[in-house]
Amino acid sequence: MSSFYADLEITAEANTEQIAQAYRRLSLQLHPLRNPADQQAFFTIRFCRVSQAYEVLSNPKTRAIYDKQGLESLRNGTETVPGYVFMGNPFRIFCSFFGSENPWFDQLE
Repeated sequence: MSSFYADLEITAEANTEQIAQAYRRLSLQLHPLRNPADQQAFFTIRFCRVSQAYEVLSNPKTRAIYDKQGLESLRNGTETVPGYVFMGNPFRIFCSFFGSENPWFDQLE
């Protein structure tokens, strides 16, 4: 399994702005609505990984735990942060980032 940094194509030294830029670029590139229907499974999996990586790395608390102890420790929780669970809805993350689940809606009209 690759690291969240690899999923976002950034280094561990990336700052919050670089994390957001990487998420913006990759989520638009990998969004299932933008890609061929016969490749939906591949793009959905990649879109989910990029969304989860952004969710963890954009939060200083979860990023610190991930960096020091890994994803398994993050899932188990710590004294200061409850166990992390990815809710599996990358569209929720996308919507909160872009303000819409489908930023191409205006192009469809």
